[in-house]
Amino acid sequence: INAEYMGIKEMEKLIGMPTGEPIVTAIVAGGRKKVQFVYPDKTELVEEYDIGTYELLVRRWKKAKGYGKEEWIFEVGEAGTPFSPDADLLAPSTTNPIFVRKDTATQFQWRIRNLVWPKTVYIIEVDSVKQDIVIKTTNKKYYKRISVPDLQRLGINLEAKQLSWMYQSNTLIVSYNKPAEILEYEAKRKDYIKNHVKETTAAEEGKPDCKTQQMIHLSEPHLSLIHISEPTRRYAISYAVFCLKKKKTK
Repeated sequence: INAEYMGIKEMEKLIGMPTGEPIVTAIVAGGRKKVQFVYPDKTELVEEYDIGTYELLVRRWKKAKGYGKEEWIFEVGEAGTPFSPDADLLAPSTTNPIFVRKDTATQFQWRIRNLVWPKTVYIIEVDSVKQDIVIKTTNKKYYKRISVPDLQRLGINLEAKQLSWMYQSNTLIVSYNKPAEILEYEAKRKDYIKNHVKETTAAEEGKPDCKTQQMIHLSEPHLSLIHISEPTRRYAISYAVFCLKKKKTK
């Protein structure tokens, strides 16, 4: 990690981010800057930023699921895994409510799509005891509790006056104004991501390493390297297939 990151390390301790200096890697692909943080305690965080505005589009954490399995938990954005008719037996319903968090520069924002009931049935309020935002309907057709981990990490309580919502086109949009402490931290983090994290492009990442090819070739004089596959994923840990061909001897 470089020295420019030191300016926000103390603030990250205050908001409960993993401690220690992470290994940071980044690529630019599809109009996004994708940054991976791997902390000393093996916690893994991936954030994706719009390359033009540096708006945060995705934040996801890798969590242990038990029995050696892991899963990605999306804090911001959504997985976006399309249905494959060849591999999946059942397609997800397109009429069920779909919940996703998509923040703006000044607000935390959650969108719940496919809510077909009129605006008058929705009740959105703050549970001051459990520190959640509660969404419910008078017809008892929908109920949802929303936690705000950003505020929880900083120890800031929810305030009802900072909460607002609107309903249009079968979508409920719930917004909460970001406090000054969050705005300050996000500004510093975006500056670090934009100006101090060196990235590679997808094309650069796929290039084979000529030095590696030469090393393999020289260490095994009877083998020659004919192909290196694309990495399985574009993060710090990935796998590639090296195809070797035995040389013909005269």
